[in-house]
Amino acid sequence: MKRQREALASTSGPSQVIAAGPSGPSIGAQYSSQLQKVLAQRGKTDEARRISVEVAVLRDQFQKASMRVAELEQQSQSIESGLTLLGAATAPDKPSFPNWPLIIFGSLGLGLMLGVLSALIAELLARRVRCTADLRFGELPVLGEMAVPIRAGGFKLFNFGRKPQTTEALGHG
Repeated sequence: MKRQREALASTSGPSQVIAAGPSGPSIGAQYSSQLQKVLAQRGKTDEARRISVEVAVLRDQFQKASMRVAELEQQSQSIESGLTLLGAATAPDKPSFPNWPLIIFGSLGLGLMLGVLSALIAELLARRVRCTADLRFGELPVLGEMAVPIRAGGFKLFNFGRKPQTTEALGHG
């Protein structure tokens, strides 16, 4: 813009501007026409500025990429791998897996723990009255008791320390 102004000023000269007053366009008219031209080209200059920024960014990316390519080419031609050979590989004398004693004793222990845990859970969830001792809470008396028929010659496998119930103990005899 400055160059254009200087070129206009040098070609027209001060005598022409003064002489052009009454017969030609005035300075205000020339200024407004020049202003209209600049405003009309404002979009184009903004576009050119945006494109120049994009070009600068792309040029920088290209330079970085080409530097990385050169570095990788240099590394690919190198024979140094950075690995050190420790020695010849040897096979173990006995296998580390399967460890049969660990598996057998571990499964027995785990089975025992699961059995005890399931028995405790079953006992806690299925609260069943088996005798009058199960009904006694502190000093509270038991109000009544029903007789249980005994099988003839019956042998209870799971009596767990309770007294065998006979007909005399139940009051039948």
